[in-house]
Amino acid sequence: MENIKEKILNSAIEKFKINGYKQTNIQQICKDADIATGSFYKYYSSKEEIYFDSYRKENERVKENILSTINFDETPIELIYMIISKIFEETHENRLLNEWSCSKYLREKLQSQYDLIIKDSVAYKTFKELIDYWDEKRLLNEKVGKEEAIEMFNAISILDLHQNEIQTSNYQKLLKNMFTALLSLILKQ
Repeated sequence: MENIKEKILNSAIEKFKINGYKQTNIQQICKDADIATGSFYKYYSSKEEIYFDSYRKENERVKENILSTINFDETPIELIYMIISKIFEETHENRLLNEWSCSKYLREKLQSQYDLIIKDSVAYKTFKELIDYWDEKRLLNEKVGKEEAIEMFNAISILDLHQNEIQTSNYQKLLKNMFTALLSLILKQ
C-alpha cells in the first residue's frame, strides 16, 4: 500500500500532466489522493514544492523509459534521432514536463534552482548517459573530451528551454541539424 506522501505525489503528477500548473490546485490533488486538504501540508509546504517534486519524479520515469527502449549500438546519428524522437513523444502532451519552460511564473520560481533543473531534465540525463557510453567505447574525439561534450549537450538543452522564442516552422528539424553538427565535433571521424 502506498504511503500518504507517495499517494499525494502520484496524484499531483497526474493532475499536473493533464491540467498543467495553473489549472491544478491542492484541493484537486487531495481529492484524487483521497486525503483531507490539511493533510497535504504535513508533507508539502506549497503547490510549487509538490510541482518540483512531481517534475523530478516524472522526469526520471521518462528518462528510464527512453533509455530502456533505445539501442546504444546504433550509429551515433541514428541514436540521437531516436532519442530526440522519444523525448518529443514522451513530453509532447505532458504538461508537467513542458509547461514550465514557457511559463514566466514557473521560470522565475526556478531561477534559484536553474542548474539543478537543467541537470534533472530528461534530455540532459539521457545525453549524459549516452556520452558516458561513447566515452567507454572510446568513440569521443580526444580534442573535445567528455566534459566538453557534456557542456555542448547542456548548451542545446538550455536552448531547448527557450524554444518558444525561436522563430522556426520546424523545431524538430532544427534540433536534429544542431545535433548532427554537434556529433561531427565530439565523435571520432
